[in-house]
Formats: sequence, structure tokens, C-alpha cells
Amino acid sequence: MEQNKLIIGLTGGISTGKSTATSYLLSLGYEVIDADVGARVVVVPGSEGLKKLSDQFGNGILNNLGELDREALAKKIFPNERNRLILNNIIHPLVYKWMLEEYEKIDSNIVFFDIPLLFESNVINSDIIKFDEIWLISSSKNTQINRLMKRDNIDEAYALKKIDSQLALDIKSAKADRVFNNDASREELFSQLYDACKSLERKVI
Repeated sequence: MEQNKLIIGLTGGISTGKSTATSYLLSLGYEVIDADVGARVVVVPGSEGLKKLSDQFGNGILNNLGELDREALAKKIFPNERNRLILNNIIHPLVYKWMLEEYEKIDSNIVFFDIPLLFESNVINSDIIKFDEIWLISSSKNTQINRLMKRDNIDEAYALKKIDSQLALDIKSAKADRVFNNDASREELFSQLYDACKSLERKVI
């Protein structure tokens, strides 16, 4: 890696506003590599990822065009913790490899790696990606619940169940280098991010 070229891991919790933060960083002109995009790229027809998935879970996860049928795959994954771990062990390394390949194409001193389940995937404890900092977009659980109920049109109990399926934000906060509270307005979040970005820029001068 180039000296003074920073990789910043960007993550959050469900309905904490990570996507809003990502959009703002893009508007400032920063490069953001999205793990969700990578997760789609690595399972296109003919890819190593799709072959590994079909070898593991059978051709029933493919549609008539030979593409991944995500609904069929979900039926095999979500009731079965072992299958979920197998899926993650197949897909995550391929996604991180793709992200690093994209990173090498970028001529910028600061690059954000947008990884929704950064802590859950345990990538920070591997040697795959060397993060210079990890940024967490956080909010209170009440804020999460209210946003999720409104966004997905679900009741409080179901919202809480979805939130609790992820690693708790207080645990993530303890592992992050910078935590951005998003309980207030978008403008307040943007102000926090702007100041943090300026401090990063001073590191790469």
C-alpha cells in the first residue's frame, strides 16, 4: 500500500444512517467502495462465487437463466445457522478481494470501505484488509426502532428483533476509532463527518 494512503472502514447498525453518511461522503468527493455492490458482483453467472454456492447448496439456488435466485438461497440460509456461516465463509473473502482490487484502481489518499457488517464478519481480525481507522455511525436504540418501524412499516417487536440480530452498538462503539452519533439532524451528522474528514486530510498531506 502507498504511504499515507488511508483505508477507512465505514459501518453502522440497522437504521442508524450509514447510507446517509455514505451519500454525504460521496458528495464531498471521497471514494467509497461498497461491500453490498461487491456481494452482487462476486456471484454473477460464471463467477467463482456462484460456482461455489451452487456446489455447496445445489442448483436449486439458480434461476432459469443461471443467475442466483436470492429468495431460494435465503430459504436455505436463514433457518440454518450452519448454512449461514458456510455462505459467509464463501462470500466474504471474495467480496473483500474485490474491494481491494477496486481500491488499487483508485488514485486517492483517502478511501472508504463501506461494510455494513464489518464487525460481525470479523474482517478486522483478519489480515485481508488493513484499516487505518474504523468509523461507526451510531444512534440510540429508540431512534433505531422508530426509524425502522417507519422505514419498513413494521411493529416495534419486529423492529427490535431485527436490531437485536446484529452485534450491539455499544460493543461496536468500543471497537471503533470514531463514533458519529446520528440521533439529531442530518446536518449535525454531516458536521461531524466533515470535521473528521478534514482531520484525515491533515494526515495524508
